[in-house]
Amino acid sequence: AWPTSWSGWNWGAGFANHETKPGSDGYCIVVGNGWQNGGGGFYQTVPGIGGTNYTLTVDSAADAWWLPTGVMQMIWQDSLGAELGRAARNTVDPAVYGGTYDTPHPWANYVLTATAPVGTTQVKVEFMSNNGESTGGSIYFENAVLTPEPATLTILGLGGLLLRRKK
Repeated sequence: AWPTSWSGWNWGAGFANHETKPGSDGYCIVVGNGWQNGGGGFYQTVPGIGGTNYTLTVDSAADAWWLPTGVMQMIWQDSLGAELGRAARNTVDPAVYGGTYDTPHPWANYVLTATAPVGTTQVKVEFMSNNGESTGGSIYFENAVLTPEPATLTILGLGGLLLRRKK
């Protein structure tokens, strides 16, 4: 079963699940492409406001396999769920951490900041593998936090959503 308020997807030999990994705070989301033919991810949709600046942070790592790459993104949606735009960046990336096969990527924090377009009523936060035909492996994500101004939406580990106001 998926953690509260998260949904997962996969295609081909890809996968998306949650489990304990070395160095994590507990359970983390694990996505990957299995054996070079597929992909997976997970997402959560929260209320959003057009014209608002958002910052998404997450801790991410990768196993020592065939150059896995992770992606974090915010997808701006209207009230019907139609996409209005997106902001994305890689988390673990072989081009950054060495580019050699069988090299693990240690846990690190990643940040993505963007402004929601006018008409936004929802923000879909998504974490996924970005592996092509010649790569493979698992990417781990945990401790995701989405911060709009002036409130903070905390995506608690693998749990639900907490709304708190800044003091």
